Amino acid sequence: MGARPRDPRPGDTPGQPRRNRIREDLARLGVADEVSAELSRRLAAFTPRLSPEAYDAALAGAALAHGMHRDVEHRRRRNVRDVHDIQRMLAGFADELRKVDEALRILSTYVTRMRSRSGSRSGTLH
Repeated sequence: MGARPRDPRPGDTPGQPRRNRIREDLARLGVADEVSAELSRRLAAFTPRLSPEAYDAALAGAALAHGMHRDVEHRRRRNVRDVHDIQRMLAGFADELRKVDEALRILSTYVTRMRSRSGSRSGTLH
């Protein structure tokens, strides 16, 4: 990088050429377009006072922060997906437990009826 934003041309909106240059520099550092627009607007306010080395460092810091944010956001999305998968599996498990519970109730009712019909006093049903 090393180059400072170019000076405005006559008729340019104040700060616009500087913001465009910052956006280009941020794009070279891998910052997404949707983020570089806001970053360039914010950075344009103080970059005229920076040396070329400080300018490069400020953009590198912004690019690193963006990369960290992107990584954190990616992990957050993956965690949300994992939570949804776990909720889906637990709901399936709960459904299976309800089926087992219903089957045990039916078997219990059947055993109770068989005991009452056999007249068994010992409680053992063969």
